[in-house]
Amino acid sequence: MKLAKRLRFFAAMVILSSVALSVSGPTGAETRYRITDLGGLPGHDLSVASGISESGLVVGWSRAETGTRAFLWNSGAMTDLGDLPGGAHESRAWAVNSAAQVAGQSLDGRAFLWDAGSMTNLGSLPSGSDVSHAYDINAAGQVVGYSVGAAPESGVPAGQATLWESGGAAIEGLGDLPGGRYWSSANAINDSGQVVGQSEAAAGTRAFLWERGSPMIDLGDLPGGADQSIAHDINNAGLVVGESQAAEGQRAFLWRSGVMTNLGDLGGPLNRSWARAINDAGQVVGTSNSSRGGDAGFIWDAENGMRDLNDLIDPNDPILADSSFIFLSGAADINEAGQIVGMMYIGASATRHAYLLTPVEYPNPVPDIKVNGLDGPLTLSSDDRFRLSLHLNNNGRDDDADWWLIAFSPYGTLFWMPTTGWTYDWLPGYQGPLYYMREFSSPVLPVRDLARGSYRFVFGVDLVMDGVITQPPAYWDYIDIVITP
Repeated sequence: MKLAKRLRFFAAMVILSSVALSVSGPTGAETRYRITDLGGLPGHDLSVASGISESGLVVGWSRAETGTRAFLWNSGAMTDLGDLPGGAHESRAWAVNSAAQVAGQSLDGRAFLWDAGSMTNLGSLPSGSDVSHAYDINAAGQVVGYSVGAAPESGVPAGQATLWESGGAAIEGLGDLPGGRYWSSANAINDSGQVVGQSEAAAGTRAFLWERGSPMIDLGDLPGGADQSIAHDINNAGLVVGESQAAEGQRAFLWRSGVMTNLGDLGGPLNRSWARAINDAGQVVGTSNSSRGGDAGFIWDAENGMRDLNDLIDPNDPILADSSFIFLSGAADINEAGQIVGMMYIGASATRHAYLLTPVEYPNPVPDIKVNGLDGPLTLSSDDRFRLSLHLNNNGRDDDADWWLIAFSPYGTLFWMPTTGWTYDWLPGYQGPLYYMREFSSPVLPVRDLARGSYRFVFGVDLVMDGVITQPPAYWDYIDIVITP
């Protein structure tokens, strides 16, 4: 008997002549993000967010009447932090802790600590120049960055990674890697006092890890990387993220216990990505050139890999109805609550605005497939009857999706097409939005026309509508049956 005849009775297993195929999915929820547009300081709307605290305070810089000014954003209000005396009325803020202490720099090249309305010049290393930059602050108020001081051997002024404590009362140069030219910069500090950044080394510019009582560690680079890497952040577990040259181009990396992992990119033509921040849950954010053609913000985790944040915006976010255009062009920081900050283009004129992303749990579609009204595994004999039924709860979602009905059988792997029946071609049965689908059942049919053996029927959907199974995000249910003589 020909295969088409053997499988002909399956044509009634899903009634698709007037409805589309249906989505499948396990229980649980997917994280989506709602956007808060942070706007800008009065009279201007160009802004960039660079850091977020565990309590949701956001810092960055905004255009203002006097130029570029550091800001602190809290619960909808943006505060101009001012600048240091003689600072040309310009400043930038890079990091903030939950005590609302802010680290940054006046744009004349002096690091500052802003605390309780007062901005303090953190100073620079001895015998250097009054040039310094502050890039991060931890929960204890320790600040790290870069300042110019006398090089250890030559005494010639050189830039060094710098640690400030006690509001600038204590300042310490962290040195550099062996073989370098006495140049280094500290970019981040965790709550244990571990510091990361970059340093000149014998092999080139390399990411480093420093902790008190131990020599500075060269973190290396990715294979084919031309001896160049930069560390941008470290979490409280000692995981480090940054960027490295690699054989494929510039790549975001994750360093853990001596191993540097390439996090990939979003497939853009410029072949580049860089990681800016990591939280204690191991979520990494940064920027990658994307297949859209421009740079886009990303989030990476071990389960899902690198994803474009623009694909994760809550489709029900009211901001989408209020603005004709939104594009998240980079991600700068993430806190333990999973909130993300960065810069986006918004509106018809594509103005640059600071943003805050807040995660929301978005329920997944839930598929269900049964045989004779039962879940598997089941054993059927040639005297039994066979009825396959499908059900989908879309949980209110209307994402575009590829819909799949697949049979793994003694005949091979087969895919259901509503117009032609079963095929060996790897094709979705339908492409279109999710909707709630009540149960559909095939007529009661004899088993005797099927080959004896094991079968797995899979009813599923993936939310990247591109004609191939993309997992994640894909949601499935399946049933196993064995047909005996």
